[in-house]
Amino acid sequence: MKYLHRFYLFFLIICLPKLVISQKPLLDQYIDEAIQQNLVLKQKNIPLAKSRLALKEAEKRFKPTADFSFSYTLALGGRAIDLPIGDLLNPVYSTLNRLTQSTQFPQVENVENQFLPNDFYDGRVRISYPLFNKDLLLQKEVRIQEIQLQENEIEIYKKDLVLAVKMAYYQYGLALESQKILANTNSLLEKSLQTVQILVREGKAIPSQVLRAENEITMIQSKLKEAEYNVANARLYLKFLLNRENEKDLGFEKPAFIIDKMGDVEGINYVSSNPMLNKISLGLSIQSLMEKRNQQYFMPQISLFSDIGSQEFKWQFSRKSVYIMGGLQLSMPLWTNKINKIKGEQIQLDIKALQSNKELIEQQDKLAIDIAKNKLLSSKAAFMAMEKQVSTSATYLRLTEKAFQNGTVSLLEMYDAQNQYTTALLQENVRYFQFLMALADLQKLI
Repeated sequence: MKYLHRFYLFFLIICLPKLVISQKPLLDQYIDEAIQQNLVLKQKNIPLAKSRLALKEAEKRFKPTADFSFSYTLALGGRAIDLPIGDLLNPVYSTLNRLTQSTQFPQVENVENQFLPNDFYDGRVRISYPLFNKDLLLQKEVRIQEIQLQENEIEIYKKDLVLAVKMAYYQYGLALESQKILANTNSLLEKSLQTVQILVREGKAIPSQVLRAENEITMIQSKLKEAEYNVANARLYLKFLLNRENEKDLGFEKPAFIIDKMGDVEGINYVSSNPMLNKISLGLSIQSLMEKRNQQYFMPQISLFSDIGSQEFKWQFSRKSVYIMGGLQLSMPLWTNKINKIKGEQIQLDIKALQSNKELIEQQDKLAIDIAKNKLLSSKAAFMAMEKQVSTSATYLRLTEKAFQNGTVSLLEMYDAQNQYTTALLQENVRYFQFLMALADLQKLI
């Protein structure tokens, strides 16, 4: 029994994620699929990966680096220094030889030493470490801002993609529901045709009414064929956004109409959550860092270095040829011919352009949100009005059908009632999805 409980627990852990996923609305599943499969998003992830690598590169510049260099020179002629070693030592050596009556002290020739080294090599490994470099710090901050900028670019496209998927999904639903309404109307008209044919056989209707019924069916079938093409086109576009193969079919779940889904729509205030504003803010931050970097152009750069190598003539190598040398290196600009000043003016112009663009987008956002709110309220009112019209048309059609069967109204009146009801259903369907589209548009902006 103990093992059986463990088995049930293990089975629940395995199946629980699948149950949670299955409860997720179909539209949300399509949105997740579009984000995962979208080719443009995959392309936009490449610059983001490059920016992250650039940040790693900037961080590595704070670490020590090692370089190997080797040179070999041949020289002939050029400046030289004369060393009169023979003139200085030969008289002394001659005197010593006479005194010692030997040849222990040979004669020495004068030496001429060239300044240019001939048959000389110099190989070294230099280890460098930046001790103080303000420019590297600013470069790292710029790289961090660039990563955030790339991430913001992806968020901008994601919001546009989510809206596009919602709109395509609602267009697909609109076409499907319209097709169902027309198919149901066609079924009702075929039943009414059978009724008219029975009445004609019983002598209660004239044969021309059969032609009228058949004409009504022909017209509704023409609309039904058009609706089928609309469904096919809407399905193709939604599959394109999901990056699916054409042979894979798409499902549809009709969302429930919730009047208070957005709460008090009229009370929604403008909130600057537009990713474009974040993009401009990041651009301003990067320009500020560039301006700071330009202002600190005169800051010195200090680094430590250490050389380990060997140098000698005629490819000789010994303990004396090996050397170790270390030091401190400082570099700083003294005169840039006002290049930094011109560059600073360019940065200031870029900052002014970004600030102006930010103000423009804020104004456009406020206008877009107000328009979207009004559009949502309008579509909501239109849908609720169409609900009443559908109910009235359904009641009128039901009464007209009974009256036609009793022979108190004509076939034309019954078909007029049928057309009114079908038109009301189609209009209600359009208003319903227009509300959902207006809701999606407002959700993108706030």
